[in-house]
Amino acid sequence: MKTITLRQPWATLMARGYKKLETRSWATKHRGPLLIHASKQISKADLELCKIYPFNLFVGDPGKLPLGCIVGAVNVTDVHRTEDVVVSINGRERAFGDYSEGRYAWRCINAQEFADPIYTKGALSLWDYSGQLPDLKGDNS
Repeated sequence: MKTITLRQPWATLMARGYKKLETRSWATKHRGPLLIHASKQISKADLELCKIYPFNLFVGDPGKLPLGCIVGAVNVTDVHRTEDVVVSINGRERAFGDYSEGRYAWRCINAQEFADPIYTKGALSLWDYSGQLPDLKGDNS
């Protein structure tokens, strides 16, 4: 299954459904299920970011964020230029992404955080995970 590695806390925010747009410097043709993998390290700056609004409302204890594992799944439904979506998003979504001109926003629905993370190596760009997965939920957008 297609997978993307994100730094924490963005991986957890995406898996919990609080972050619905993943901003990237590149577009993707992929539509459908996408696993969310948390990178194996979190920077001191990102740990500090978890303590401020709005991150602190949704992350919990930043020292307990899972690292080096697949934390959940979403469904990618569309990709837009950031300049086309930035005017219609709320402040929380704006805080969780980089909406600079020329970037892309991947619209993600049906977020599902896994109760038991799947520990595995990540990779750059989209990559394929072929291991066992928990049953994925249906539509809960």
